[in-house]
Amino acid sequence: MEKLPQRKHVRLKNYDYSQDGAYFVTICTKDRKPLLGTVPVGRGALTPPQDALTTTIPVGRGALTPPEDALSTTIPVGRGALTPPQDALTTTTPVGRSALTPPQDALTTTTPVGRGALTPPEVQLSRIGEISERYILNMNAAYACVHVDHYVIMPNHIHLLLRIDSSSADSGGMRASRPTLQTIIRSFKTMVTRQIGDSIWQDSFYEHIVRSEASYLEIWKCIDENPIKWQEDKYYAP
Repeated sequence: MEKLPQRKHVRLKNYDYSQDGAYFVTICTKDRKPLLGTVPVGRGALTPPQDALTTTIPVGRGALTPPEDALSTTIPVGRGALTPPQDALTTTTPVGRSALTPPQDALTTTTPVGRGALTPPEVQLSRIGEISERYILNMNAAYACVHVDHYVIMPNHIHLLLRIDSSSADSGGMRASRPTLQTIIRSFKTMVTRQIGDSIWQDSFYEHIVRSEASYLEIWKCIDENPIKWQEDKYYAP
């Protein structure tokens, strides 16, 4: 019987993962199964909110016509247009703001505009996803020095932007302890497993030590954009 390949440990040797700092953590489900929720994809995934500011744009031939009271100027056209004789052919062109307006029967399309015009797709959490979120939000209650600055729960993985800050720990008890990153994630997985009665997690987890403000902000943006870029994600599974 062939031996299955063993997962490599990606932790840095001799690095103290309990020390203060920020960490970008990715936790995957076993076999990348989409157990945590769903993300709407494809046409129509971006939809305007009900209260989005909209603008009506006329389309098609004849969509824009001058109003009756539009300021206009007479421009001679054709041969002899400059210093035209009295019988010169002329055309009236409306000018100024609102000179062109759509006719009542013009074909129009409504386009949301302004901040928040298009609402990106949101992850619709499953029961397991909701339980996972509950324990993510409870991390600071378990460890006072652990702060979840940002997170996203995707169908088959979770991204966490964690920060360990020992200065915020209490003076005694479990909350005063300074856990390692491994302890934090292992505890999270264990609590979810007990709650649902089944182990759904891939062994270990992926982490990246955040070493600069630029990196921190880039990770924050990545977490924000994960749902809208779900189909481009390396963890994507239809």
